[in-house]
Amino acid sequence: MVRNPVGPAPLGTRERSKLEKRRRITAAARKIFSANGYENATTHAIAKRAGVANGTLFLYATGKHELLLMVLNDELERITEASVAALTGKGPLVQQLVEFYRPRFAFWASDVDLARAATAGIYVSQPPGQTGLELSRVHRRQRRVVTALAAAVEVEARKRRAMLRRPAETTADAIHYLYIGELRVWLGASRPRVSAALERLEMLFGLVIDGMFAGRTR
Repeated sequence: MVRNPVGPAPLGTRERSKLEKRRRITAAARKIFSANGYENATTHAIAKRAGVANGTLFLYATGKHELLLMVLNDELERITEASVAALTGKGPLVQQLVEFYRPRFAFWASDVDLARAATAGIYVSQPPGQTGLELSRVHRRQRRVVTALAAAVEVEARKRRAMLRRPAETTADAIHYLYIGELRVWLGASRPRVSAALERLEMLFGLVIDGMFAGRTR
């Protein structure tokens, strides 16, 4: 009997070359954005640092905005999956939510200038009409977060034997929008501190949780 091979098939030369170019472009974009700021960075400078032609760069990203998303997406997806896995339903929900967002604030704090570029009308409010792989990844990640938070809300309702005033996904949307709003306020501070952001989120999440139950189930 012929057995199916275990694991994915090895990548061919062409696929490896594409991944290596993408890695170089992403690394170059991060360096240029960090050194020059988003507004002063150019696709030409990024392509030059990555050692690729301008035309080659545009095979991987539709423009500077998507290059920024390339820099952010891989790490934020890793953070998201780890945070989702940690939503076990153990302990108070407000503390679970604070811990869910803690790694995100730590990530943004690692490069505040890049974080400001990503949230100042670029990352949260994308340019109209722009589409692409990286933007699609952002949208999928947002839905992944909201779905995970909705599940956590439903677990909390069962633990309390309580009815939700609104659908769990609506409550999850509100929780995530609070995070986005607080992130932007936090980045507006002259010296953003992760501990300050999490203290405020804990208070706001507590208000949401206090108001999301209508009464006990039978």
